[in-house]
Amino acid sequence: MKSATPRPFSGASAVSRPWLPGLLLLLLAALAPGCAPRVSPPGTVIADLRDMPQDAGAYIDPLTATRPLLPAARQQALADDYRQRFFAPWHRTAPAHGPQEVFKLLDEFDPGRYHGENRLPLPPELADEMRALADPASFPNTMRPAISVVNSDLRVLPTVRPLFYNFDLAGEGFPFDYNQNSAVWAQTPLLVLHTSADGAWALVETSAAAGWMPTRDLAFVDAGFMDAFNTVHLAAVTADRVPVADCYGQFRFMGRIGMVLPMTGRETGSVDVLIAARDASGRALLLTASLGDDAAAPWPLAATPATFARLANEMLGQPYGWGGLYRNRDCSALIMDLFAPLGIWQPRNSGAQARHWGLAPLGDLDREGRLRVIGAEARPWLTLLWRPGHIVLYIGQWRGRPAVLHAAWGVRTRVGEAEGRHVIGATVITSLEPGEDLPELERPGGNLLLRLGGMAQVAREGGTP
Repeated sequence: MKSATPRPFSGASAVSRPWLPGLLLLLLAALAPGCAPRVSPPGTVIADLRDMPQDAGAYIDPLTATRPLLPAARQQALADDYRQRFFAPWHRTAPAHGPQEVFKLLDEFDPGRYHGENRLPLPPELADEMRALADPASFPNTMRPAISVVNSDLRVLPTVRPLFYNFDLAGEGFPFDYNQNSAVWAQTPLLVLHTSADGAWALVETSAAAGWMPTRDLAFVDAGFMDAFNTVHLAAVTADRVPVADCYGQFRFMGRIGMVLPMTGRETGSVDVLIAARDASGRALLLTASLGDDAAAPWPLAATPATFARLANEMLGQPYGWGGLYRNRDCSALIMDLFAPLGIWQPRNSGAQARHWGLAPLGDLDREGRLRVIGAEARPWLTLLWRPGHIVLYIGQWRGRPAVLHAAWGVRTRVGEAEGRHVIGATVITSLEPGEDLPELERPGGNLLLRLGGMAQVAREGGTP
């Protein structure tokens, strides 16, 4: 909601001499060069969020909404690649992530550099505690296939304790918990590489990430289970935060866009799937569940603008989640989950996503040159635009400007020497210059368009896979 602009003057003089307030402000500005710079009032909403529809359907042409964006053979090849990657952890005989990678933070961990949830420095003894729990000398001590049975987290160290840098620095403190690597949705194939000394944590790999998760959140699988779960037909969850109950009516987990489940049948109004639960011994128990056809569909979904828009609308407005914190999405998780129902695999972080499809640099182009190239070469719903640390999806044009979908924390601001952030904190649709209406926007550092490193064409012929 647009905030009201405060009226600088009131009273008879302002009414009888309407030109006087403006003149006085100009004189004050000229005579007092050291006065405080202009800043937006608290609660200001950036213009993009006021003026651009936060409905992905507004950016698609009704005449081509159901036209496939990819040839059928190309999408099938992508889906085959997705399936292979998704189930790959069950077929590995060696870790895909070595000890130098999974224990990197542990090897250089200095608790004094971090703050906890109480904003105080972490105790120095935490370093020895984490090393004893992680037991890196015995890596890998498990090597067993498993499956996540609830929505969980992949942590960098085997603890729920957060690792925040200085809360007083812009872009640091909450929600940037450096112990959070990724969320992992229920029913994701895993390889358990290693178990903590107390048995409470498992160091696991998914198709896209690795980290520590609570052992209670997973179940070990055997050959029979893997054969049953890796069925010919799969289903995609198409609604976000939908409760999933088993055949006995017991709630098991929240269905999320990005989940892929074995499909056993389809009836009018529903899709039947297999799900895994953890039994008393920690092994996977195979159950059935039924989802409404408004919450699941045969996988992969057709790669049409209408499909993309419907999935995007399920996630629009949701809070930003660094590394999947609180089961929310950051920029790369949004991209990964949006493409999963269509059978298009994406890596977990923004830089890897851009490189996966072949990044075309924008070089030293100026603002107008960048807009020209994007307007001429970007394909709605199939072009990623990347800058270091952030990635967005081009979805078309809005009143002559590129429109993008992204999970955004905020835009850089600067008032005098003080750097800050104007927080957006959600999945949104904006232009490539969100916050340009803010007088305190850091220029040019806060301009997304000018900081873009390049663009990548998703699923391009001749590219990955």
